Amino acid sequence: METKPFKVISPKERLKRWQQVQRVMEGLTRHERKHHFNIHHWIQYTDCGTVACIAGHCGLDPWFRKRGLITSMEMSKKVLSFFGAYGYWGIFSNFSLDTYGKAIREIRKYVKVLAQEVAHGR
Repeated sequence: METKPFKVISPKERLKRWQQVQRVMEGLTRHERKHHFNIHHWIQYTDCGTVACIAGHCGLDPWFRKRGLITSMEMSKKVLSFFGAYGYWGIFSNFSLDTYGKAIREIRKYVKVLAQEVAHGR
């Protein structure tokens, strides 16, 4: 299923996508947060399991896979289109978000911004 790019969808759908990002990341176990999250890798397979960045974890999730976002080594163009410029550059490619705590705080802040846009009809 091919989904519409972020720039052409409604504010409500933008919010929904980012709420799903938040759900995926908050759903990681303590072990996964510490050992399977790495902002520097879309996806990496190790003896311990799969290590991925935020977009990589989303691409492993059924909600995102159903909408055409599937984790692969060649997913950067799809991530930019699916999540928009700020999502791509400000969160997914922001290497200062190198811990789970930093990453989830930024995701939560962005979800709040999108929710405010929906509330104000933007």
